[in-house]
Parts: sequence; C-alpha cells; structure tokens
Amino acid sequence: MEEADASPSSLAAEIIGERTQVETAVHGIVVDNHIAGASENMSRVFTTEVSSDAALTSEPEKAMNLDGPPVFAGCTDEELWQWQRSYNCWWWYNCLETVIDIDPKRLEEMRVALQNDDSTAWTCCASLGGLGCGGALSEALPQHGKELLALIEQVEPSLRSVSLDTSLLGFDSLRRALLANMLKSQLCANVDSGILQSFETPRQLLEALRFEDDTSNTQSPVTSRRPQRSWLHSDVEYSLWWSPGQYRPMGAWVLRSDAPVDHHALLVATQWLIDRHAALRTVRADPLHMMSFLYDAAVLATLYSPFMPQLCQRLIGWGFCGAWPRVAVRARQQVYPTGWGHTPLQIIEIQDGQEEFEDNLRNRTWDFPHKPPFDLALYELRIQLVGKWTLSDGGEITIKNVPDASNCGLEFCDLQRRHKGILCGPQSPGWVPPPFGFPALFAAQLDDGAVIWLRVPRQGQLVLLFKPDHFHQTRWERRYATRCEVACGKPDFTTVSFLFIQIFHCYADGQCYYPLVGDLLDAYQSAAGDHNKHSETTATVTDMRGKLHLECRPPPVDAFRCLEGRLFDTLCSRREVADRHSLRGSVWRFGERGYSHSICFQGGVLDHLNIACSMYAVPLDYLLLGLAALGVARASSEERVEFTLYVPMRDSGEVTCVGLFADWRDIVVPAPRDHCTVLGLVVQLAATLRQRRWEVYNALRKPERTVVNFMPLDPQSRGQFKQLEDSQWDGGDRLGWPQRRGDELEWTNQPLRFDFVQEHAKAWWMVVKMEYAKYPPCWVRKFVHAVEDAVVNLAMDPMALVHQPFPD
Repeated sequence: MEEADASPSSLAAEIIGERTQVETAVHGIVVDNHIAGASENMSRVFTTEVSSDAALTSEPEKAMNLDGPPVFAGCTDEELWQWQRSYNCWWWYNCLETVIDIDPKRLEEMRVALQNDDSTAWTCCASLGGLGCGGALSEALPQHGKELLALIEQVEPSLRSVSLDTSLLGFDSLRRALLANMLKSQLCANVDSGILQSFETPRQLLEALRFEDDTSNTQSPVTSRRPQRSWLHSDVEYSLWWSPGQYRPMGAWVLRSDAPVDHHALLVATQWLIDRHAALRTVRADPLHMMSFLYDAAVLATLYSPFMPQLCQRLIGWGFCGAWPRVAVRARQQVYPTGWGHTPLQIIEIQDGQEEFEDNLRNRTWDFPHKPPFDLALYELRIQLVGKWTLSDGGEITIKNVPDASNCGLEFCDLQRRHKGILCGPQSPGWVPPPFGFPALFAAQLDDGAVIWLRVPRQGQLVLLFKPDHFHQTRWERRYATRCEVACGKPDFTTVSFLFIQIFHCYADGQCYYPLVGDLLDAYQSAAGDHNKHSETTATVTDMRGKLHLECRPPPVDAFRCLEGRLFDTLCSRREVADRHSLRGSVWRFGERGYSHSICFQGGVLDHLNIACSMYAVPLDYLLLGLAALGVARASSEERVEFTLYVPMRDSGEVTCVGLFADWRDIVVPAPRDHCTVLGLVVQLAATLRQRRWEVYNALRKPERTVVNFMPLDPQSRGQFKQLEDSQWDGGDRLGWPQRRGDELEWTNQPLRFDFVQEHAKAWWMVVKMEYAKYPPCWVRKFVHAVEDAVVNLAMDPMALVHQPFPD
C-alpha cells in the first residue's frame, strides 16, 4: 500500500478543505450534518450555527450523500424545485450566523507543515522580503527596552511576541499616534508620530530614543522631556459639527475590577479628568434645531460650491461660519453643580445579584436636553459566594476562600463529581470567555480540563454552565444551585466592582476610550497611592487633588479648536485640506427593507488569522476588512469593491484628545478578474489604508455606499480594571433562547453594511446588514463560502485567484 501524501496541501484538505465533517449546533445540541449546506456542498470544520430548535423539524427531507453533494438521481425538475424551495425556506428562518473555527491541534499541525512547503504563505512571505516579525532574540535588554517592546504589543497585539527586529511596517497613522502618546506618558519620551514612520524595527527606535543621561547634548529628533501641566480655559465657545442624530450617548464602556476600589481616589481622578478634557464640561449655547437646519443647507452648499465663482464660495462660507451653532466650555462647578465633588460620579451598591445590576444599567437613561455630557458610576456587586450550595439535580458544591490563590481568592469544588478549580475574573490570564449570551461572573478551569462558569442571578441562587472542553461545538450543561442555610454570624461577602462610563456621541467617538479611560485610571492609581500614604492623616480629597504625580502626561491639545478649524475648512470650500469634514448624511437617505447575517471568527481560526497578520505585517482589522472585500468581489463578481469607512482621523496630538474626530472616507479596492490574488488584494488594501489613499465621503452617493465600522475591545488590563464586552453586562442570560429570523424584513439605512465587533480576545464578529432585493440569501451563501475559502488560502495558497467559480 502506498503511503498517504503528507504535504501541507493534503493536510489542509483534511483539516478544512474536503468538507466532510460539518456539524450544525443548535445552542448546545449537536444534530446531524445533512441539513447544513445542502445546495452548496459546504462540508468542512467551518460550522454553521443556527438559532432555532425548528431546525430539528423543519429540515427539508431529501436523500443526501453525507460524504459529498446531495443525491438527486431520478428526481424530476418539479421535485428538485420543491426541495430547493424547502431548503431556502429552512435557511431563511434558521441560519442567522456562521461560526468559523479550527481545532487548535489541527492548527498546530498546519503551522508546522507551512514551514516545509514551497507553495504556502510561509515561503511566499519570505520571498517578499520578510514582511513578518523576526525571531525572538536571546540578547539581554535594558529595562526601557523591555518597556518599549511591551508598549508595541499593547498597540498591536497581533505582533506578540515582539522582538527588537519585529517589523513595524504594518503600523498605520493611528497606531503610530497611539505609540507616540504611550512613549510620552509612560517613558517620558517626546516622539512625533511622523518620525515613527521612519523606523522599521523597534531596534532602530530604541537607538533613537537615547535614554542615557546626556540626551540633552544630542541632536536626535527624539528627545526626553517632562511636559508641564496645562489647564484648558473655561467660558470659551466653539463651532462644532455633528450629525443631528449624534446628539445622544454612545454605547457605554464597562470595566471590571475584582480588587477593592478607593472611592475618594476615584473622585479625585474624576475631577482631574473633567478639568483636563473640555468635552466633559461642554454645554450647548444655541438651540439644537438650528444645527439641523444649517446642517442640511451646508451639505447642499458644499456640493454645489465647486461650480460657483470663488468670491461666492467665500461669501457663503463666511455666512455659514458666522451663523453656525456654538457650544460653550464651562467650569466643572457650573456643569455639575449638584454632583459629588462637582462630578457625575455615583457609587451604587448592588446586593441582589447580577439581574439587579443588569436592570440598573439598562434603565440608566439620560434626559438629553438637561443632563451633562458625561456620566460615570461605580457599581459594587456584593454577593455571598463562600459556603455550601445544593444542586437542584442532587449533589453539593462548595466555594471557599484560598488566601494563596493568585486570582480572586476563591476555590470551586464539586463534591459529587470531584472537580476542583480556582475561580477567576476576566482580568486573569486563566479566564476562559463564556458562550455568547451567558454573562458569567467567574470562570474556573477544572483539574480534568473542563471549564465551568458561574452566574449569580439573585442572592442565594447560582447558575453553573459546564463544558468538557473549549471547542464551540461541544454541548454545554446548565445546572442550578441554591445556597445552604448557614449559622448566624457575620456574612462573608465577595465584592466585584464595575466602572460605567458614557459620553455624548456629538462630543466623542469610539477612539476616545483611550484618552478617557487611560487618563482616568492613571490618575486613579496616582491618587490611590497618595491616599494610602496619607491614610493616617486628616488630608481631605481637595488636599489630595494637587498631589497627582502625572508629570509625564502630555498637555492636551485644544481638541475643539482643531475640530472648529476642520469645519471652517469645509464650509469655506478648502478642498485641498485632507482632514476636512465630510458633512455626511441626512439630505440623501436610503431606506429599504433588508436582513442581516453574522460570521464569527473564533478560536483556532482567529489564531490562524493572527499568524497571517504577523507574516504579512498587516493589522488584524485590515485583514478582516480584506476578507470582506474578497467575499464581496467574488460573490458579486465585481472588479471594483468600494467601501465607506468610519475612520479615526487622528494623527499626532489628537490621539490624546476627546472629540468627534472620526469621519467617513471612501476607498476603492481593485480586484481584476484575471490576475487578482488573495495576498495581493490584502496587501494592496493595507497599503491603501496605511497611506490614506482615500477620498472625502460624497454625500450624493449615500444610497449606494457600503459602510464599514469597527468596534474593538481594549486588549490590555489597566491597573486593576479590565474592559468587558457588551454581552457580559447587557441583555442578561439568554443562552439557549430560540431565535429565528422573522417574516418581516427590517429597515436598513445602507444597501450593504459591515460591522466588525470584537466579542472578546478570541472572537470577532462580522455583522453583515444588506438590502434584500440586491443581496438575496443566495448571495449571502456565496459570500460566506468565499470568506471561508479566503481564510484557507491566506495560509495554504496565498497566490490563489480571488475570482474562482463556486461549486455546484
């Protein structure tokens, strides 16, 4: 017998190419594989999750070949048409999402095989000049060198582990600005973000920093200094632009801490934060309806201004600049006259479990015309976990204090199954994210390799979710427990703190998370240290406020002055200014009926994509956008894919500012049918975004644009706090709920929209919303198939053509 072919291409066929082992998961139940991909022969370890128990009964009954395409021998055209109609109906109601994953063991086999094949991405990357990161160096690094590499990992986690020879060519302008800000705040090194572009590796940057004591005598463009503290002025008015629909709060940021929180130190940090950023103490000086009227008029004027004489353009722009509604920056005491310490900070204690906490967050709404633009609250969830619990199906579990544990100091023990494990929170390295829809409070990896998550819906009630491994297809088991009666005595409470932060969208965008949360928690750590030093004295909070040791924090740029300049450049038709506002929006609208479909990249597939990011020196968000472009080009058979991106528009000092800097920009991704390859499209798209080869958004083309938005999570813990994904605090326990796509189509404001949402460190969602008439379900199935093929080709065949025929 001949030996089997052990080449990487054959291994890839076994892992993800032969399409022979599809499982359709229905919220914890694994069912037969003959209902998935019937018309498209989609069998691979890429799996399709449906969202309704109806999948078990409404499946179209037809003889199927489980090892290949469906068998229709002897079927008449009428029978085939009826089966296809039944399958389309089943798909519409049940297939709401697609989960793409790879077994970690198979991923490791593929990674080893990649290094020994000339046709794979490993060799292709080397032939392009070593785009990927270099190997780890054994040389000893000084302390500031280690800190520099740690900062680079924070800015771009996909580059881990960073060495001195890691390529920095994948850094775009925003990442360079973030790195420059971190160098200033944490290493006290003043580095212009434009200069960072000239450094190809951390070694070159480290040599240029020159941390020695005699740096003052050098002529290096990068110097070390300590910026002086500067206070923003109050009672200043600005003309700002925002869409009328943005006068509302953004989605909240929630961070968790398992360590005790110093309330007075948090108050001091909040006062310092509000005084530092003008957006947090801003009020409207003119009525809101003036903004709506002038906004529509300005959009029309800017569209027709190129056809007007220059003098008319100047006169019209002068009129708009003078009449534009203004906002006023006031003193903190005027904006928050009744709050604790003239701040919006509230300390709220929750004693009835997670459901009360989630309901409190859900009901925390604002009265828009009368409330300040910034909201901050600390929720302290106090629960009784330690003790003995009785399971509803028989048996007992215990939770006890373990002083030597490095996590939350709690140990879980199932007395019946003899399982043990240390409970931990999201900030712990041992944390395993729970299944989507289950907001767990704690997780534990048991001694037999299984994982268990705990949720406390009410005081004295416990919900346990058990899985024997981490793979998403494995069924889970839910168990319930009640607390046993204990003898009278002092109750042993476990306290988990949640920091709730929210700001109006008209004054901030998603990138404001870094200056807001970063400055707040840095100030909190500084104030907490001072408070501990003076805990035995009678120092008041006001006395502590002047002792914040943040000398390295660079002074904030006047964000509103910068945004006002961008608005005036737009109104005065200065089209040569690249960062002028697009004035997107409300004159030309799109309103049609459509639906949505979600694709999840998790587990081994996300590790695989991170490897590709490192090899090609492409950030993960660029790579995900490239997968969307590949899918659209192939599914629609288009040679030009046009996107409208919601980009940060922050270059240097703006990265430390709180303001609505994000704007819409149009890009074109060419995909020629005869020679466009997977790697070529991804690298070209990354170069387009990195070099900002885009155009200001054209409002006339709104009804035909494909809009893209990214919503990432903070990958790092900030002191004792860690950001939570929305599913961990919003929506409650909905794991296992039956979900089906309804008969009624939903309204869509764009013909096609992509939202890339990070669920946690090991999962990204691509949420696709589309118009039904232009993108029917058959297009979605083609798109999903194209994305799956692109994921495979990124490693196994990067020079594969984008436009390939779909299987029958």
